[in-house]
Amino acid sequence: MKFAVINQQDGVIAFPEVSEAVQIMADHFNSQGGIGGHLLEIELCTTGDDPESAQACAQRFANDDSVQFVYMAAVFNSGALYPILGPEGANKPILAGTLWDVPDALQPGLYSSDPGLLPLAYEALRYAVEEDGVTNLAVVVDDTDVGAGTLAVVDFFLAGFGGAISTPVPIAPGQADFLAPLTAAGIDSADGLALLITDPAGCQPTRDALEALGRGDLPVYLGEWCVSEEFREAGTSEGWRIVMGHRGAEDGDPEAQQLRQIYADAGAGSPVGLAFSHAKHMDFARQILELAINKADGGLPSSEDIHAAATEWSGSLFIGPDTVSCPGAGAWVSNCNTAARMITLQDGEWVALTGYNLIDVTLFDPLLAG
Repeated sequence: MKFAVINQQDGVIAFPEVSEAVQIMADHFNSQGGIGGHLLEIELCTTGDDPESAQACAQRFANDDSVQFVYMAAVFNSGALYPILGPEGANKPILAGTLWDVPDALQPGLYSSDPGLLPLAYEALRYAVEEDGVTNLAVVVDDTDVGAGTLAVVDFFLAGFGGAISTPVPIAPGQADFLAPLTAAGIDSADGLALLITDPAGCQPTRDALEALGRGDLPVYLGEWCVSEEFREAGTSEGWRIVMGHRGAEDGDPEAQQLRQIYADAGAGSPVGLAFSHAKHMDFARQILELAINKADGGLPSSEDIHAAATEWSGSLFIGPDTVSCPGAGAWVSNCNTAARMITLQDGEWVALTGYNLIDVTLFDPLLAG
């Protein structure tokens, strides 16, 4: 069974570890007889930072009759795929990994086990305001279209929670010195920092700048970019509040240990961050494809079989929440009722701050009027 993958790994912002995760999990499934008795044949198309490269990958798979679905891994320019692969185009199911922006959550025919930007941002900011009592949040944000969209969501949620937001400061991907941006963001008077970046290279510079400014104890709220073993050992993320959609970081979690063993058996280094996420997403894809194969009486499933399976399936995910189902509520069809949770690094060990919080995505409906 051809397993078509689109991943961004040719640009300034690149995620080659995601392609590796997809291949390792596919090889693992194949070692167990494949999915529904069908071995997976990975066909990877890589994109750069430009939407044209994403469109080219989408067109390549739209034109290939042997491709019945596409696995969208980590693609910033995801919106470029939808007119080609979505219902107005080839109508091929998109089994998605990372959902970066609001349009990703509204796309018919896209099914993802990623909580997506909205639930992740909501849970992080809810925790900041309701649990930590943050009222003045400094913000450093990637100077990209995705960063701008994320910032708009942060503003929306903080207004709803009654929190205040200080002047956001954009930062270029790859910037090494965070001292000036944090100063400009008003870190001296803030009681929390939202670190809206997607490049792990910014993790240690943020810690260094906070220490230099005498704010090393300031709560920092961010996604799963700073959870590698390097950052744990260095204490980079000590005390930071990290929102995640999986259980990958905790050393004692049996499924996380199982995934590390799968990586070790493949001769790869221990997975972190997005690699853990995509193990969960690949398990999600596996379960949907198994149901689709059943619909095809054991044969190769059609796009229609996969669409039907995705909207009928519900279950639990490897290193993920126990209850997931598609589609999402209301207009948010791609947010497949998944959940987010908060963790922190405490004395060098990852500790869960909350359980999984299944969020009613119709809370976000006011965003649709904007």
